Amino acid sequence: MGVKKKKGKLFIKSMVLNLIIPLLLFGAVIFFVASTYYRVMYNQQIQKQRYIGEQLSESINSILMEKRQILEDCSRLPSVITLAENAPDTLDWAELAKYDNYNKIKAALTGLMKEGDIDLLYFSSSNSPAIFADSEPALPSDYDARKRPWYTGAVKTKDFFVTDPYQTADQEAAHQIAISFSYPIFNDSGSIIGVAAMDYPMSTIYGFLADMMKKYNIAINLYSRSTKEILWSVKTEGKIVPVAQMAKNIGYSEEGTAALVTNLVTQESYTFNGNTINGQQLMVSVPVKGTSWGLLIGKPSAYVQKKVMETIFQPAILTSFALFILVLIISFILTVKTIIKPLNQASDNLGELANKDADLTMHMEVKTNDDIGRLADNFNAFINKLKVLILAIRDAVVKADENKDSIVASSEETSSATHQMSANISSMLKQMNNLDSNIVSNVAAVEEVSSNIKNFDAQIIKQTEMVEQSTSAITEMMASLNSVAKITETKKVSTLGLKDIAADGLAKMDETSNAFKDVASKVDEIREMAETIDGIASQTNLLSMNAAIEAAHAGDAGKGFAVVADEIRKLADSSSQSAVRITQSINNIVESVNITDGNVKETASAFEKINTEIADTVNAFAEIESSVMELNSGGQQILEASQAIENTSLSIRDGSGEIRTGIDSMLSAFEHIKEISRVLSSGMDENNTGVQEIVQAMQLIVEQSDELSTVLNELRNNVYRFKV
Repeated sequence: MGVKKKKGKLFIKSMVLNLIIPLLLFGAVIFFVASTYYRVMYNQQIQKQRYIGEQLSESINSILMEKRQILEDCSRLPSVITLAENAPDTLDWAELAKYDNYNKIKAALTGLMKEGDIDLLYFSSSNSPAIFADSEPALPSDYDARKRPWYTGAVKTKDFFVTDPYQTADQEAAHQIAISFSYPIFNDSGSIIGVAAMDYPMSTIYGFLADMMKKYNIAINLYSRSTKEILWSVKTEGKIVPVAQMAKNIGYSEEGTAALVTNLVTQESYTFNGNTINGQQLMVSVPVKGTSWGLLIGKPSAYVQKKVMETIFQPAILTSFALFILVLIISFILTVKTIIKPLNQASDNLGELANKDADLTMHMEVKTNDDIGRLADNFNAFINKLKVLILAIRDAVVKADENKDSIVASSEETSSATHQMSANISSMLKQMNNLDSNIVSNVAAVEEVSSNIKNFDAQIIKQTEMVEQSTSAITEMMASLNSVAKITETKKVSTLGLKDIAADGLAKMDETSNAFKDVASKVDEIREMAETIDGIASQTNLLSMNAAIEAAHAGDAGKGFAVVADEIRKLADSSSQSAVRITQSINNIVESVNITDGNVKETASAFEKINTEIADTVNAFAEIESSVMELNSGGQQILEASQAIENTSLSIRDGSGEIRTGIDSMLSAFEHIKEISRVLSSGMDENNTGVQEIVQAMQLIVEQSDELSTVLNELRNNVYRFKV
């Protein structure tokens, strides 16, 4: 049963290593390659849809460019430019028909309409609410072309403009839902004077998109990126619905709808999935060039995935996969036949060899010249060497049995002698232990004395250090006191100098105050002079007026006198103005003098306070100087006492050192005796231990001799079981 179990495990391991693991690795590689290739092909399908959308966008753009050319031709007609510059502000067609070139313009517009599928070709002026067309459309009474999207868009962009689909203003038009193309009309100076436009039926674009849906088998939605509305799709049947409604219809939440609408109107191209009534759809958005529109190109997701899977799982790939599996199976079968089967056969041979009772005459049969054959050869060689070893063991067992009895007798005699030696050594060891006890007691007493001396020395040393520190601190304190005394004396002298300086400053401030009082009195005199000048100027002015009156009475004879009177008047005016300015300056000076006088008084008061404080400071410095001298005298006495204590401590420390030296000598001698006793005791212990070990070893030898006899008997029986 054991052999079959091992055989099954080897088969399973071989199958796992040679078949299952390669299959799993190959499957993982295939899955990775397939998933990568799937993404690539899926993106290619998206690119195909985007390419179709771009082609449709180009087709729509070509229609727009064709209409743009017509509008540019219309805007350049001289008659159109002239009418746009001079159009009357009215909606009355009869009034508009009075214009000279009205019929000629209608004919020109009719000719341009023949170039394309156009509902209405017209233009409008910045001066008029009306439109000028090939016909006269029925317009509402409040119509104003300048407010229509086609007009405002062209004016704003100053270029070709396309509106979103809207309800036409012409109530009799064949197509009520249309789009407008417009282009600005420029005058010679480059200013916009109007807009040329045309109404284009959406049915034409709708029909084109419907044809493209059938051609490419796709779903198409036309939407506005500006108004966020679906302009056309098969489902809406010509109705304009919000893009958000479409997003909700295909399964998007409120947040998802908002994100989808934002991506559709802001991104150049966007890809998304949606659930429609026809199943899951892969949709790609593409902008329509030259407009605010966009196209949604959709294909069933199942169709896209089918195309991708058809590309990935081609017959060649499936065939390669099948061939790989077939090669793995063949390789596994060959492995079983060439490796596993011979190993199982060798295992069976070893099992038979193991089950037979110590038969070393059996050998494994060698059939192959490979690793399994070498295994059999090596096993046979091992059996031969084992046979030689068994024969040698037989001879050794016989010799050991012969020497066993003599070893047992010698062991018993040695054990008796060692017992006697052990008793003698134990008696000697007790005497040595008593000696050690006495020595230990003496050493302990001496060590206690030595310890006390050391503690005493430590205290003396500590006291000496403290005295030295105190002496040093007192010395530093004395130096500091001397320094403070010198500084105090210096500052006292400086403060006395400041007192003299403050007294001089106070005297100077008194002189300054008196000087300002003199200035104030002089200013009053100047004010009186200014008032005198002002009075003189007034009298002179009055005199000039009288002179002027007399000169006027004298006529031509008094003209010279009038000139002199005028000069006198000017001089009086100038003197009066100068007197006013002098008075103002004197007032300013008086105000400044008063302020300065107040400041001088405050400064004088401050100098008096400073003088008082300086006197107090001088007295304080004198008291500090006296206190420092007293501290200096006391510190000198403390210093002398500290030095005396330090000298006494040094004498005590020297005497203690001599005592400690004698105790150390005694302790050293006791330690030497103690070491000798310890060495002897240790030697006796070691001898006693050795003897005890010898006794135990001899007892063990006796016991082992008995066991050896038993083992030799068993070994003899087992060795002779081998068949050699």
